[in-house]
Amino acid sequence: MSGRGSRVDSRIAAVVDFMIRCPGAKVPEAMLAKNFTLAESSNLAKRQAIRRAYKEAMKKRDAASSSREIVLSSPSKTLSPLTSDTATAAVTAGGDSTSSQPPSTPTTPGSRRSSPRLKQRPKLHVTRKNARAMQKHRVNKLATSDFVKRAFKRATSWYSREVKKPNGKSSYEIAILVKKEYDR
Repeated sequence: MSGRGSRVDSRIAAVVDFMIRCPGAKVPEAMLAKNFTLAESSNLAKRQAIRRAYKEAMKKRDAASSSREIVLSSPSKTLSPLTSDTATAAVTAGGDSTSSQPPSTPTTPGSRRSSPRLKQRPKLHVTRKNARAMQKHRVNKLATSDFVKRAFKRATSWYSREVKKPNGKSSYEIAILVKKEYDR
């Protein structure tokens, strides 16, 4: 007899619930949100177990929503033509047509069951830059680096002159003046 069922990490269910509530979250992010350690969140075996559990939960959820839609959208041909539309809705929702209570399934606009399925925002993928874009990136990086070096050299040489004076400016004052000079 296998002991596999007793060794399943109970936190996996919490991660799956988190991923269902936050569909944009990735598995390592969800694991860290549910108190997994950094080492555990980088463990590929645990990630795969969570992905499998998430797929199973989504299959169950989709199957339950599709069967519920079939019941709720069943044609009124099976009912007597003498019944009203409100009684039809109550019967197809699982309630009794004679009761004055609302149907058992929630129909509020914010409920999960009655709201339409929302499309997920696509995840951003980092693409490789072509040769022209990489060259532009290198030129910009070099210009920025050169600018920072010139500002640092200006501040250093200015401070070395001010140190030799009896009432010279402090490094803090020089830093403020150089920032004003270079951050136009």
